[in-house]
Amino acid sequence: MKNKAIASSLLLIAACSGVNEAITKYGSTKPVTYEIGEEKWRIFDQPENNRLMITPTVGASAGQGAVTGITYGLARNPYSQRETFEPPAAAYLSTRQCKITEGHLVVNTQFEFKYSC
Repeated sequence: MKNKAIASSLLLIAACSGVNEAITKYGSTKPVTYEIGEEKWRIFDQPENNRLMITPTVGASAGQGAVTGITYGLARNPYSQRETFEPPAAAYLSTRQCKITEGHLVVNTQFEFKYSC
């Protein structure tokens, strides 16, 4: 029982640190909506820092959250995988001849990429 409480606390702390990172780095950055194919993405671009954060639309995030909840977390969440975020971020950056250099998951549904132009 004690181990479950510790594990739960650590998970909560990790989630909060990701949210804190997003707010601290991107809280004042206005998102642009970027469409690629049938998908819409919100991109918080900071060219002055050579980084961006990409998220699906609020509706897509909510839909995936519902699927995750209904399946008790058993359904694979595509919004926690780099391969979901990298193609639209790379396409967005290619319009400025920029390339992704590194990236990491901030929290589920939010991914940050650093880039060079």
